[in-house]
Parts: sequence; C-alpha cells; structure tokens
Amino acid sequence: MKKKLHLHHIALKTKQLEHLLPFYRDFLSLEHLQDHRTENGTLRSAWFSLGENAILMLEQSEEMKKSENTSGWHLLSLAISKTERKVWKTKLQEQKILLEHETEYSLYFRDPEGNRLALSHYPEK
Repeated sequence: MKKKLHLHHIALKTKQLEHLLPFYRDFLSLEHLQDHRTENGTLRSAWFSLGENAILMLEQSEEMKKSENTSGWHLLSLAISKTERKVWKTKLQEQKILLEHETEYSLYFRDPEGNRLALSHYPEK
C-alpha cells in the first residue's frame, strides 16, 4: 500500500535570522524546537513546530534573490480557528503589522523580512 505524502518541513531563507526569531517565536507563538550553529558558533538555523508532523526551518542565507514576479512559494498559511480570528486581527494591529488583505477565511500580512504569511481557517458548515 502506498503511503500518502504529507508536509515534512518548510525552509525559509533569511538575511537576519537573529532578527526574525522573535517574530516566529514570540509574535506567532510557534514552539521553538532547536537551533543549529556553524562551526564558529553563529546561529545558522532555527526550527519551529508546525503541528505534529511538520517543521518550519528558518535558515541564515547571504544570497537572497526575491521578486513577486518569479516562481516560488507564494505564502505560508498557518491554521487558526474561526474564533481566534478577531484576536489575531487585533494582535496584528497592536504590533503595527499591516494587514495587506483579508478574505472571509484568511488574514494576509508579512513578516519583518517581507515574506508573505496568512492566518486561515476553513469554512464552517
């Protein structure tokens, strides 16, 4: 029997890993699993839990080429419940994080480096 594919991890390149850590750890409240360091001890990667079976890996990278007009990942959408939506919207406003777009099921914004994120819930029946 074939095993179905599922998400293992998402790796996000960043120019300033130390600067991005508090956003994912403190603002989004993702569980910080572990750090990885280079041979000289500088932070190279920080891993966060995305539920039971997936990890978000923030990876320090010096070379960054990014454009809205190129192929690649469009956004990272994190699951929230419909009842949490108002709380998250208020939290974004309090932190002066621009809500770029809003649909009936998602709130769209960017992290401090400009990576597009969403907080989404499924339609209720």
